[in-house]
Amino acid sequence: MSTERFLANLKSQEKLKGSANYLSWKRRIEQTLAQASVLEYALGIEKGVKPITFLPNEKLGIGSKESVYIIWFTGNAHAYSIIEATCRSETIETIRLTVDASEAWKLLQNRYEGKGNFVLTKGFDDWHALSLDPEDIAAFNIRFKNINSQLSGAGLDVPPVMSMLHYLNVVQATFPN
Repeated sequence: MSTERFLANLKSQEKLKGSANYLSWKRRIEQTLAQASVLEYALGIEKGVKPITFLPNEKLGIGSKESVYIIWFTGNAHAYSIIEATCRSETIETIRLTVDASEAWKLLQNRYEGKGNFVLTKGFDDWHALSLDPEDIAAFNIRFKNINSQLSGAGLDVPPVMSMLHYLNVVQATFPN
């Protein structure tokens, strides 16, 4: 698929709106970046680490295609384009002043992860994935309490009756008879 067609396809997908859809956006974009072989550039790891030394023209993207900096420059540009193409105008403002994919990724993460609906969505995911190891009920109790606190901190107080029913359902699923 050509880069232009790839970006056009991205632009037709749901955009990052902020904390309201950050978690689903992050999961989808991580997959998209991985499919495009540029996830490391967004995360700033391995081949995505910006080289420290480069020739003057390489900073403009001009140079040998085998140059470490040009390889980074090209991969970084592709990763940044994917991130930018999937942001709404108000979220683009967060990354507008950078062209480094890993910096853009960190800025979005710092701004939206762990805020508002992200916490609720993660809390519900954790709530439904809660399981009990019969050998460590204390760890289960701590996780259960932490998830309830996380949901409460995001503005959702789980009614005590619902919380207790869920607790008992998880215990019963572990010890059915």
